[in-house]
Amino acid sequence: MKHIVSIAMIILLLIQATTITIDVQAETITPPYTINTRVLVIVYGVDENLANIVQGMVKKTYTANLDPNLGLELIVDVDLEWINNKSTLYPVLENIISNTIKEYSKYVNTKPEFIKEYIENKHPEWANWRIQLVKADGVEVELYRRLNEILDKIVDYEPNYILLLYYYPVKGVLRTYYVSKCYCELGLKRNFTGLIGFGGNTKLYFIDLSAIPGSHPNKTQPLYGRGRVFNYTNNPPLWDLLDNYSRAKQIAYYIKGYIGFLVIRALFSGRLPLKPNYIVNVSIVDFSNGTGLNKLLKIFYKNRLVGLLSRLVPYTKWNITLNMVNGNESIWARTLSRSLVANESRVILYDEVYNILSQHLTPTIKILEDKVIIPVYVFTHNKPLFFTYGPWKLNFTGAALPGLGIIVSFPGYYNRVYEQGLSMVIAHEVGHLLGLSHPFEGLSLDTYNITMDWTFDFVASVMSYAPTLAGWREGVFYYDYKSLTRYHAVELLVRISRSTSMEPGILEALKLIERDECNKAIELLNQIALKLKYSSTKTITITKTTTTTLKEITTHTRTTTKTVVKTTTLTETLQKQVLVRETVTKTNTLTLTKTKTTTLTYKTTETITETSTITVYSTPAYLHALILGLTVSLIIAIALAIRSRRVGT
Repeated sequence: MKHIVSIAMIILLLIQATTITIDVQAETITPPYTINTRVLVIVYGVDENLANIVQGMVKKTYTANLDPNLGLELIVDVDLEWINNKSTLYPVLENIISNTIKEYSKYVNTKPEFIKEYIENKHPEWANWRIQLVKADGVEVELYRRLNEILDKIVDYEPNYILLLYYYPVKGVLRTYYVSKCYCELGLKRNFTGLIGFGGNTKLYFIDLSAIPGSHPNKTQPLYGRGRVFNYTNNPPLWDLLDNYSRAKQIAYYIKGYIGFLVIRALFSGRLPLKPNYIVNVSIVDFSNGTGLNKLLKIFYKNRLVGLLSRLVPYTKWNITLNMVNGNESIWARTLSRSLVANESRVILYDEVYNILSQHLTPTIKILEDKVIIPVYVFTHNKPLFFTYGPWKLNFTGAALPGLGIIVSFPGYYNRVYEQGLSMVIAHEVGHLLGLSHPFEGLSLDTYNITMDWTFDFVASVMSYAPTLAGWREGVFYYDYKSLTRYHAVELLVRISRSTSMEPGILEALKLIERDECNKAIELLNQIALKLKYSSTKTITITKTTTTTLKEITTHTRTTTKTVVKTTTLTETLQKQVLVRETVTKTNTLTLTKTKTTTLTYKTTETITETSTITVYSTPAYLHALILGLTVSLIIAIALAIRSRRVGT
């Protein structure tokens, strides 16, 4: 009998132990935090006299404030390595560069127009030189592979980014680079020629200081109607710069440009928050009575769009829905009626579309607890269709409107959607909503103002203009992925900073980002954020009132029956991070009856009030059910035992 009572008491204690646990106070966030990243700049084949000049123009460390409230900074350390003819690595690197270029080269007899123009204006005596076209993405990947084999001979660490600048002229040869764009939806290929550098499939970006750049207009013009000036910058080969200062200035420009355009990356305002799920809801608004719609559906593949978006944010899930809307019988009909007609084209006024989206349509961007719904409106007509905006009469194909959604016209300005594919254009605009700028929009590290340059637009990136996705090797978009990972890490850290935090977990996540293990970092930060959000692990004050009544009844047989009735009422108030309050009341009642022989007779009532600071962890329902079942079983067993004892007596 004593053993049975002892077991019952242990179960009572177990119930309380699984319900109440004393908290170990976690440390709070103490900014600032930093994400450290290292850029290795290798300069090959340049006069060593330039080294000191360039090092005076480029700082060893650059800092970008990722979030002023959180105090999170991106610190970029720059290591300059000069490989000239006095270096032991000079012949090794020469072999790598020459063999790689040779492997991906072809010579052509017909000169591209920009090279004809260059020869006529700069070097008429080179009219008979051969033209060497080099496949840029092939060179990028092969250079990266071969550099990795000797990287430990250059530095003793693994850099996050590598910029390779090389000067490798060959007498009698004019070199330029190209990439091939595969229009998968159309089954077509197109070459972009006139590049001097390329990157994005790997962490390597190269610039050939002896290559001929493609021609861009020698002028500036405003971009997006926002007053910004777009600089086309025809960066010349190094031999056209006659003094060391000009050459050093050009090299320093490339180094700082690479850091400001691709490493730090300009931030697009109004970006969407990180959620476990993104849903892209595509509505095709058809003004063509089916003619344009049939053409459009031939170049739109949902799986391709999911693939593109998954490479931007691979640590979340993407889903695409597709709806058809008869534009002539919908609210959009007035938009077409007010459009302009020009050269057999229809031009939709941007203001008309914006007003309908903002004033008349409910399905704008929705940010829910576990997902974001992004509406996309694709307008199609049996005539060429595009948008126009502003006093500059800026014509465009698609736009991302923060808070509202995405608009796309088919076939678009210069048939852009038809050429690139609808999936590509939608992915580009979603990239803007997520926070990505174009690669040609970067930060001037001297002023930290937004600046523009085509040189860094030649990247395997969903955000590039020219070429868009050319040379992409079906991996991640390296620069896009790194930028978004940092933005999302900042967002998660801001969420975590509102509560007590697990300091070691946060620091480990930042270290993972520094080691390029970005998926693991986001997964870890997500776990911390979710735990703080949904866990009831809060330090709260609970008042417990316990009343114990002892009754002793003396009989003529001097056998006393002692009945202990112990009722505990516990009220817990939990305040979750989402500001939802709930009150849980739990009552644990256990009645124990035991018989003993005594010579005393008394009656006592005792009330105890305790106040303590504790932490409450919710006990799973199945565990409560199991414990309750065991308790009831034991009570029944006790009762049967007592009855049996009495019968025996």
